[in-house]
Amino acid sequence: MHEDQSLACNKSNNAFDTGVKVAETPSRLAIIVGSASKPSETFIREHIRSIAPGETVLVSSDESASQQNALVALDNIGGLARAKLIRAALDRIKHLRFSRIYPLPVAIGEETRLLEGLRAHGVTHVLIEYAHVAAQFIEILKRAGFVVWVHAHGVDVTTIPQIRRLRSPIIRTMKVADGVFVPSQYIKDIVTELGCATDKVVISPCGVNSKVFSASTHEPGRLLMVGRMVEKKAPLNSLRAMRAIVSACPHSHLDIVGEGPLLEESKAFVVAHGLGGHVKFHGSTSHAEVQTLMSRTSIFIQHSVTATNGDREGLPVALLEAMATGVPVVSTYHSGIPEAVADKVTGYLTAEHDIETFGERIIELLRDPAKAQAMGEAGRKRFEEGFTVERMVERIRAAMRFSA
Repeated sequence: MHEDQSLACNKSNNAFDTGVKVAETPSRLAIIVGSASKPSETFIREHIRSIAPGETVLVSSDESASQQNALVALDNIGGLARAKLIRAALDRIKHLRFSRIYPLPVAIGEETRLLEGLRAHGVTHVLIEYAHVAAQFIEILKRAGFVVWVHAHGVDVTTIPQIRRLRSPIIRTMKVADGVFVPSQYIKDIVTELGCATDKVVISPCGVNSKVFSASTHEPGRLLMVGRMVEKKAPLNSLRAMRAIVSACPHSHLDIVGEGPLLEESKAFVVAHGLGGHVKFHGSTSHAEVQTLMSRTSIFIQHSVTATNGDREGLPVALLEAMATGVPVVSTYHSGIPEAVADKVTGYLTAEHDIETFGERIIELLRDPAKAQAMGEAGRKRFEEGFTVERMVERIRAAMRFSA
């Protein structure tokens, strides 16, 4: 099993180089996304900032977007001030809404206004975040002659297609799109099983801007976990491991960033097991606060698992951010994670739900700071080779044949 995942990692690295030349014809990009302001989806904001800076047309169902227009200035979505202010042509589309999960068809009137707005602003290429959002627009946009790519991230191709009435729209989307970006070889295999031609799928991990992450000071005993408090992140597994970690290393402390349905149960577990002095819940914080916590961390932990409904990770961005900071990662053999974290080189990987081994690996690194730092430095090098924003932009622009 681990050997297969190692092979997948090698395939992934080779797939970073598309070999496609960027077209010389000027292009303009539109990004369609259900929401561009979710705290946990920093990768979407990075796409908006970086793929076509200052020339991106954003279509979103955020409340802030609908109050301005459906086509909005990106500086209204939290610090994206480099984007170009584009409003006037889509005044009439301000009531456009996206179904949260169900790929319902867009109303005829909204379809017309959407196309008019995109054409008015010279859009040639469209990138749609998540396959279930793309299912609502793919036919409309393809008939209108746009180049349309879908960025699948995880839940949209693992969990949603298991819902019987949603499977066909997702499969149709995979076939109709000009191409599909995925974060890992693991997700690529799933997308091809859904009927997407292999040569249309491009592996493009969501890049991290290394300039905003300073090297960690590796504060002794400081652990960090970042992500939504949901089943696939298995926060309770990490907290169960903390019982053994605290016993072996009384100075250890875990910072947890994120909110979600398992937050209250996790807090109750901490109280019940006397971990209050060793665990701090930060809730949903700003990205700047995450950067600050990361800059102090000695080990990043992420016990990802396959949820009971089939939901799986793509490739957690917070994990890549830890690598960018020079912090070793202790995680699991899950989805695309082994394609980023090299076991025994940039950190450690354990089997899903193997809480005992997970804790032992963390204790080992807490007791050997020099080894932890060396793994972190190896992780930083691996990050720079394939997971930076620059590499992401290069892959996406080349594959879409996009040239501003």
